[in-house]
Amino acid sequence: MAAPPAAQAADAAHERMTQGDLDQVIKQHEMFFDQRSGGKRAQLSKRDLSGLRMARRDLREIDLSGALLVGCDLSESNLQNAVLFGANLGKAKLIGSNLERADLRGAGLEAADLTSANLTDADIGVGRIAERVAGGELKDAAAAEGTLPARDSDRANFTAANLTNARFNGANIRAAIFDNARVVGTEFKNTKLNGASFSAATIEDADFTDAELDGGELAGASITSIIGRSCHELHPTLDERLAAHQQWVESGGRAGARLDLVGVDLRTGPSLAGRNFCAARLSRVIATGVDFEKSMFLFCDFTQADLRSARFSGADLRGCILNGARLDNADLRETKIGGLPLVSGGLLTAKIRKASLRNADLRGADLRGQIFTDCDLTAVSCIDAEMEGSNIANIMAAADKARAG
Repeated sequence: MAAPPAAQAADAAHERMTQGDLDQVIKQHEMFFDQRSGGKRAQLSKRDLSGLRMARRDLREIDLSGALLVGCDLSESNLQNAVLFGANLGKAKLIGSNLERADLRGAGLEAADLTSANLTDADIGVGRIAERVAGGELKDAAAAEGTLPARDSDRANFTAANLTNARFNGANIRAAIFDNARVVGTEFKNTKLNGASFSAATIEDADFTDAELDGGELAGASITSIIGRSCHELHPTLDERLAAHQQWVESGGRAGARLDLVGVDLRTGPSLAGRNFCAARLSRVIATGVDFEKSMFLFCDFTQADLRSARFSGADLRGCILNGARLDNADLRETKIGGLPLVSGGLLTAKIRKASLRNADLRGADLRGQIFTDCDLTAVSCIDAEMEGSNIANIMAAADKARAG
């Protein structure tokens, strides 16, 4: 069997194996776990297994650290407690595989397919290399050498995967697909998730502290709770930042500092009613149930913010970006969202695309000219709202007709 191009490019440190040799090693590995005579646990660290087949095999606790597994088929295999530290799994097939408690730190998963895989308690974060010092003690090597270079795991497919308590901390998994995945207790601290999709995923107690989600898609996900950096951990403090922002607004940007609370959890902070947030950066902010009554939010960025049950009554949201925001059960009574006449003509409105406003209260709100694009407006209340030029009435009428039919 000819080696695939990836294998031909392997460096000399990786010993190439044939399919026949690999099958024999795995057979002995399975015999070992079946407690049969002749069994032997597989040690395949730094082997070149690119393009080989290991599907539907018992690979529990196998050592594949640093191995080249590019294009390998590991579908439906049992990889519980497997060591894949620093392995290259680019374009590998792990469909339906069991990776429970597997060590994938520093592994490359670029374009790998992990559809329906079980990664419960798996560690997919940045890997650190230990070195032995005097007395035999192990410690992290120096920063320049001790951190395994973060491999690209761009476009990895975790569709319908079970990621309960999995850890992706510090990983590069841009443009990954987490659609329909179970993301419960999952850690994404400092993770690069730019362009990732979580459509229809179940997200509960997931930690996105300092994660990069620019261009990511949380619309359509079932989000119970998300963990972010607590507002009590901010330095300068939240009150100091708010004071600096007020100064920044009043001076036209000549003094103070623009407020940046991207990804911050405001749920346990003080009431934020009557504050001036104009032009603040609030994307991915976690503000479930927070009081923003009569606050000013002109030109704020709330992209993918969690604003469920937040109280915005009487607030000014004109010119805001609310793309992908969750406003289910939010109190938006008498808010200003559209309707500010521009000198150049037309109206200044908010940008609201793929947002969820299920059961939101928009009674008496100014929605003139506001366009809602691909939004969920189920059971929204718009009594006495100004809706001239808005498409909300047509969307709600179409939804009612669909339910009746």
